[in-house]
Order: sequence, then C-alpha cells, then structure tokens
Amino acid sequence: MFIGVLALAIFAMTGDAQPALDKAKTDLSGDPLPPGALARMGTLRWRHGAAVSYVAYTPDGKAVLTASKDKTIRLWDRATGKEIRRFDAKLGQGPIAIQPGIGMGMGGFNSSGSGGSRVALSRDGKVVAAIVGNTGVQLWDVETGKEIRQLKGPQAALNLVVFAPDGKSLALRGADRSTYLVETDTGKEIRQIKAKPTQGGMQLFIVNGPLSTDDGLAFSPDGKTIATSETETTMQKTSRYVKITDIQTGNEIRQIAADDGVASIAFSPDGKILAFGSGNSIH
Repeated sequence: MFIGVLALAIFAMTGDAQPALDKAKTDLSGDPLPPGALARMGTLRWRHGAAVSYVAYTPDGKAVLTASKDKTIRLWDRATGKEIRRFDAKLGQGPIAIQPGIGMGMGGFNSSGSGGSRVALSRDGKVVAAIVGNTGVQLWDVETGKEIRQLKGPQAALNLVVFAPDGKSLALRGADRSTYLVETDTGKEIRQIKAKPTQGGMQLFIVNGPLSTDDGLAFSPDGKTIATSETETTMQKTSRYVKITDIQTGNEIRQIAADDGVASIAFSPDGKILAFGSGNSIH
C-alpha cells in the first residue's frame, strides 16, 4: 500500500494522475483530502490526533465511540473504520487537583489518573456525556451529533462521569473525592456522597508511574447501588477500599479493602460479582 501511494504521489507531481485526483479529492480509502493535497500517506480510518482514552461499542455493535487527548469525541463505523461524526465539545483544560493522600492528577479530555473517564455513553447508546472545562457536563444525541444540553455541575472540579443504567441520572466524581448524583434532564443534584475528611494534614506521595487510587466509579446493573474507590487517611495510616453505597439513602452498605488503591471497577451483568483493579492485580 505504501509503495502504491508513493507512486501515486509521484505520478501526481509529474502531472500524469493530477486530473483524476483533482476530480476525486479523496485518498485511496475514499476520505477527503485537504485543499491542494494530491495524495495521502496512510489513512484517516481509526485515527485520533493523540492517545485514545475512551472506547465504547454502541449497543447494536455497528459503531464505536471514542475520545482522545486531542480533545475530540468521534463515532466510527465498526466495519470500515470510517468516521461517522464528531461531537462539538466546548472544551477547556481539565482539572489539576491535589488532595491529601491522593497525589496529583492532570487531565484534558482524557481519563483521570489510571482509570475512569471524563466521557460516558448511556446504556441505550443514545446519549454521550462529557465533562467540559472543570465543572460542566455536555450531552449530545449520538444519532445526530447535536447538543442536547449543558449541565452545570458542582463547584468541585470533576474527574469522572458515569451514566446510571436507566440513563436518567449521572454520577460525577469530584477532585474533592466526593461523588455527585445529578438528573440528566435538569442537572439538579439528587444526592452527594461525601468523602471522609482526611486527618493529619497533607501527605506527599512520590511514585514511579501512575498512582492507582480513587479512579473507580460504577453503578450496579439495577441502579440501586454505586461502587466508588476511596482513600481514608488518619494520623496512623492510609486505608484504600471500594465503598458500596445505597443510592436511595446515601448510606454506606459495605467496604472492600484494596491496599494498592482502585484503578477501575466493574459489576457483572447480574450484579452478583464486583471486580476491581488494584495495583497490578484484579480482585
């Protein structure tokens, strides 16, 4: 393919193939060329301009939604890799947050730390949500690409967003380690699950690589509970664990120890098993 494209480019420069290229204005994959371009080395299919941080299939399996550190969200045809549409995000620089016992995380339009994401697709595949700037959430219609609405989130800088199974609410994880439940239609706050206060002042962690903690956030399949990663620091020690909370009451149901922090959380489809990543292990 490389030789073929190179030869095409050479012929185009000598004038032999220029009329056909000028008329087509596409590369060998059929994608449009920039104005004045004669050929393209490679392809635009399945290509972002920076590292990809979010991937999700649409429920019918015919398309793939992705987000990248190039600050774009794109929908791709699964069979061909051709870009179907982009979602016009009103983006700002992501939060830079330092919390006692947490460390530092920096994010643009990307995942926070080593897990979780600032982008989410509803279970029915009809709506995509993204954290924009520090405290806002933007929603789009997946089929049309049009913006549905913008929600004003809590004052705390936001790191993660997840849809509830019924799509009627969102869980937002703040840099203050609190979880905020808001209505998708109105942005009204339903409940706030506050992090336990840190005792003993700020602690400094020096790590070689990503700090695996406080990046897990997942609804149970029935939407009745939510699992979050937590870090609790006292004068004596720092405890890391997964917390299961009742959505209706906001009461904690149980804790599951995770000494190496929690990078991601997932429920099984029947809700009877919970898996989480901790360090280089899966529990």
